[in-house]
Amino acid sequence: MLCADALPTSLPRFRRRCGSRNGWCTGALSKDGKYLVINSPIELDGKLYNCCDLLPTEARYCKLFPDQAELNVGIQPGTAQRVFELLGKRFKVVICYDLAHMNEIPTDHLNFLLFVYHFTEDNFPRVAGELKEVSKARGLRVLASSLVSDKNNGFSSFVDGDVIVSLSDQEGILEVEIE
Repeated sequence: MLCADALPTSLPRFRRRCGSRNGWCTGALSKDGKYLVINSPIELDGKLYNCCDLLPTEARYCKLFPDQAELNVGIQPGTAQRVFELLGKRFKVVICYDLAHMNEIPTDHLNFLLFVYHFTEDNFPRVAGELKEVSKARGLRVLASSLVSDKNNGFSSFVDGDVIVSLSDQEGILEVEIE
């Protein structure tokens, strides 16, 4: 499972292309009060991490288990798991290769998982099967969001046990209403 195939080999070029917050890619909160989870490389204290930020809050999770491709370009492992709280719901973000380490990621007292991945037509069946197993074993719904950074094939999905609802040709956007 390689998740860093879209990471640039020339980080300064990537920084110029994406601009702004912490020098890396960012997003913006919409005017209608929606929150945005954004996945991007972040430089912290001179080290590079693969992180998800919940905007406009300061909540951040840095991927705990970078794959070999990420390690090769200097991505460091995060230091702590993070439980996000939003509108009374609790969730964790699982980024790419973190999925292979679910036995090390507790999910007690969560309402759902948010999984961020570079889905393709080739890897979707395998990864969807892994998500179904996690959903069933943990009794959790999984929201899977496909990334747009690599112009992939979409496949953002909702997983609840054996049920998968997938947006197979929609690049990277997954909008969820939490009540």
